[in-house]
Amino acid sequence: MWVNSNGGTSLGTNGTPPSRGLRVHGVSQFEDRVGIHTFVPGRQLHVRQTTTSSASSGITIERAPPSTNQWGLYVNTSDGLNLVYNNSTVGIFNPATGVYSATSDARLKTNLQPIGEVLDRVLALKPSSYHMNGQDDFAPRSIGLIAQQVEPLFPEIVTRMDDEGDLMGLRYSELSVLNVQAIIELNARLESNVAMLADENAELRERLAVLESLLLEQVPVVAETGR
Repeated sequence: MWVNSNGGTSLGTNGTPPSRGLRVHGVSQFEDRVGIHTFVPGRQLHVRQTTTSSASSGITIERAPPSTNQWGLYVNTSDGLNLVYNNSTVGIFNPATGVYSATSDARLKTNLQPIGEVLDRVLALKPSSYHMNGQDDFAPRSIGLIAQQVEPLFPEIVTRMDDEGDLMGLRYSELSVLNVQAIIELNARLESNVAMLADENAELRERLAVLESLLLEQVPVVAETGR
């Protein structure tokens, strides 16, 4: 153990004490609960925030050097759990329901473009039920789509999940946007068909009226006579 004049402490076989706080070298094992800013940790790791600022509160996981990109989690003033990337909130978990809301503010977006027609491509999707590899045959089945089948139709929602690009995933939340667009297109087709049928019906009524008029002109009027 090394301790400097400012109280910084270093534990392990090698290392200079930090200017303040504790530095541990090597593998460390804690047999009980660990608390940060709390003396009564309620779980195996308990972090008590000192502020509700995304820049300094909660938990941070930083990528290995030379990158300094990082993800963070912190509890906001409304008790929602904020997901942060490089100190910018990208989503929030609702404290009452756990529902996740992704950031979608217009001020954060640029190069907006319509996504075009999607209905025929949505109809070409093939939902499946399945087991993941390693699951027992009697385990509850999952439902979803297969990334390799989706990629030719909607490459925008397919994600490469490893550095090699071999493992594929789907951004399922974006399927809801495609479904909205598909409903809009389906409604437009329906309205067009209804309008076309209304025109055809009006035309048939006009033709029927003409035929009835012609028939009335050709049928002699028979006067009733008393017997």
